[in-house]
Amino acid sequence: MRRVSLTLALVLALIFVVSGVYAQQKEVRLSIATGGTGGVYYPMGGGMANVISKHIPYAEATAEVTAASVDNCLLVGSKKADMALIMADVGWDAIKGKGKFKEKLPIMTLAVLYINNMHIVTLEGKGINSVPDLRGKRVSTGSPGSGTEVKGLRVLEAFGLDPDKDMTRDRLGASESAGALKDGKIDAYFWDGGLPTASVTDLGATPGVKIKLISHADAVPKMRDKYGPLYFKGVIPAKTYPGQDQDVTIARVSNLLICNKDMKDKVAYDIVKTLFEYKPELVAVHRMAEEIALEPQVDGSPLPFHPGAAKYFKEKGLKLRKRTRPLFACIGVLIAAGGVFLFLKTVTLLSVRNLDHPASFYFRVAPSEQVTLFYTNSMYNAPVKEVFEVLHGEIILKAVRTDSPAVMEYYGFEATGPVQTLHKSLGPALSIQVSMSQKQGLIIGQNKLDIRAIASRGDRILLRVDQVSLAEFLWLKVFGNTEVDSSTQH
Repeated sequence: MRRVSLTLALVLALIFVVSGVYAQQKEVRLSIATGGTGGVYYPMGGGMANVISKHIPYAEATAEVTAASVDNCLLVGSKKADMALIMADVGWDAIKGKGKFKEKLPIMTLAVLYINNMHIVTLEGKGINSVPDLRGKRVSTGSPGSGTEVKGLRVLEAFGLDPDKDMTRDRLGASESAGALKDGKIDAYFWDGGLPTASVTDLGATPGVKIKLISHADAVPKMRDKYGPLYFKGVIPAKTYPGQDQDVTIARVSNLLICNKDMKDKVAYDIVKTLFEYKPELVAVHRMAEEIALEPQVDGSPLPFHPGAAKYFKEKGLKLRKRTRPLFACIGVLIAAGGVFLFLKTVTLLSVRNLDHPASFYFRVAPSEQVTLFYTNSMYNAPVKEVFEVLHGEIILKAVRTDSPAVMEYYGFEATGPVQTLHKSLGPALSIQVSMSQKQGLIIGQNKLDIRAIASRGDRILLRVDQVSLAEFLWLKVFGNTEVDSSTQH
């Protein structure tokens, strides 16, 4: 009996010791604000919570269902959530105190994640073939406080539609919208998420239902012109969803993992390190995690990076963009050399950066200098030339040249002649996606660059105009350019 009691005491003591060690290890509790259950944020956030809890000894993380991006920024800004998944355009508004936000929020980037794809979903037989056809229909623009709502309203605005006057508006989440469309309660809905989104897949797989996705990439230039270089064109490939027979051109935006600026550096570092090192466990939860990579961190977020996250990316050899770094690096040399002129004189810089791999090229352009972009349209396999002009710090689309009537129709031109002239401001930046099937490049004055020298098929390339000092331009020209084969530029 005495031996049994002693054994029992030892077992209880061991339980208390183990429990105490576990409690000590899990001293940091973290909440991740995600989105609705029918989107990608929720399973992705759940996967992140599991990875963090499993591989960071002192941390226990949980995923929370929310209304998504807008609410997530507010939750993290007020420290009611530790981390959140958001869309980059909403985060930009949050740090600026614009749009849905009454004040600037103290949020920072932990990592650039994957790309969000705008869906405008309807059914065959609804009489909706384009965005203007939504006029007079009943449309869900996304749940209140979601990034879908923010971006969806901007798409409608670009097409000249008022969601409160030109249609009957509902505000439902992804799953609720899909159910309402299937039940005939709405005619169409907006959803912004990864590919594929489960609720859209389930809708398309419903017997007797034929879904239709509406192209809207024509909205992107106007969205960029008003809200900045946050959006870029993309395609939802045919067969992504059941019953989707054709490619659909869309507006895209990056997704971010954010935290409050007061998160401890070690915690931020450990979170980012763990998510990247155990990425396959995230991919097992949702395939969009395949897009999480080191290279997009360089230029993928309009928000500043948390110091803990920046430390990890620096260890991986990345140079996160900070506009002031080249200037400060040059100051000592300039003073020693008496190069005040170099410091004060400003020039116009056109940077060509690969957003998916660490590669870049820099050109000095003269006022009103023309830039020609030539490529093969991936949808119609037709050669296209776009002529731009750099004017007052903006990229102005001046002409489109192609022999393909289909491409001209894609651009919205009624005429089908080989050249269409126009004057359309695209703002200070332009994003393109590389096709490797044909030559794709830039002609800038006497300079010619084959974009394939710094990019692979599917990579996103950012063209950006900035006013910089001559000193900074020389610094970038010497240290910033990616070395390429001499045959690709001349």
